[in-house]
Formats: sequence, C-alpha cells, structure tokens
Amino acid sequence: MIAVDGKIISAVEEKGEKAIVSLSELQKVKYKYIVSHNYHVEKNLIKRHFPYNIDPETKRLHEHKWLDSLLVYRTLYPNLIKHDLKYLVETFIDPEVLDDEISKRCGKKGTTFHHPLFDATCTYLLIQRLASRINFDRFLR
Repeated sequence: MIAVDGKIISAVEEKGEKAIVSLSELQKVKYKYIVSHNYHVEKNLIKRHFPYNIDPETKRLHEHKWLDSLLVYRTLYPNLIKHDLKYLVETFIDPEVLDDEISKRCGKKGTTFHHPLFDATCTYLLIQRLASRINFDRFLR
C-alpha cells in the first residue's frame, strides 16, 4: 500500500513471484518511511527481497526507515490493556471509516484481521489518525 498526502494511492496484494517483483518496483519510489504494526515481522520478510540500495542521486546507501504503529501506540497510550492491531482498531477507528476503506480495497474475502491488505489498511488508519498531531521522527527506526 502506498499513501501520499494522507490518501492511499495504491493498495494491492501480491503473492509469490509477483510480490517479489512488486517489492523491486517499490525500490524506485521515494517515500518517507515504511509503516507496519510490529515491524519486526514485516522487516524480516521484506528485508530479504527489499534490501538496502544505493540512492541514485546521492550515491549513498539508502536505508529504509520504519514507523512501527505498535511502538507509537505503546508509547502514547501505555495504560491500554492491549496494543494488538485488533484492539487498537476497535478502540480508535470509526467502524464506518474502516468499512469504507476496506470495501474499496479488500473485497469480501479480505475483511478480517491477519489478512495482509486488511491489516495494512488498519495500520494506515491508525497512523493517519495521529499524523497531523505528532511528529513521527522520534519513532523512526
């Protein structure tokens, strides 16, 4: 999923070789950071196929910055009983907004947690909720 200026401009789910090709294409896109919920899971998977590369303009190593919504919400809301994606979405995201975003992207099969595009949309909504209120720089890894 790619978002620009608070709007999702691309959201696709690929498997197998197509996923690897899509990740390679993302190497050509400039972005501020990669967002995930519990970034260690995605980082280990993506790192294999989306390695650090040389920035063609600066000729320096381009390291991808990660914004972990789990870290953000644990830091900002330490007294919540849980910080898993489902609990955070149920607590902070309007169900109508979630349904609207999901219906645009996931189809009927992908409307549950642990479905990649559903989880990506939920994570995006959690981060977007805070984007105008806080500076994420201190959370980047």
